[in-house]
Amino acid sequence: CSMDYVRFNGVCYKSFRAWITRDEARQACEADGAMLAMPKDSETNAFLASLPEVTGGRWLGVTDTNADGQWVLEDGQTLTYSNWKNNEPNDGNICASFYSTIATWDSRLCSHQKGYICQRNEGIT
Repeated sequence: CSMDYVRFNGVCYKSFRAWITRDEARQACEADGAMLAMPKDSETNAFLASLPEVTGGRWLGVTDTNADGQWVLEDGQTLTYSNWKNNEPNDGNICASFYSTIATWDSRLCSHQKGYICQRNEGIT
């Protein structure tokens, strides 16, 4: 992995401290040749949560853009693994993030500002 990304299970990840909206985070990842991170299993979720600078939460590549309870990953796949905090997700909050410094997920308004985690597939520089 290049540019300070860290490899886990064949995917490269990087955590960013800048507090920006979810859409700005998506654009920032795209500008870096990446996508917002998609924790598809508990091992990846735990790894992402262990990345530095996670205070205040980080945007993830998980959304419910139709607000119909069907959460989808950034790559278009239907969400099969999740790690929601108790009483989450909340109605009307359609963007997912890590809750503070722990590995559970929180649903938030996409206009909230948080840090974010990007991922790039192996071989993409």
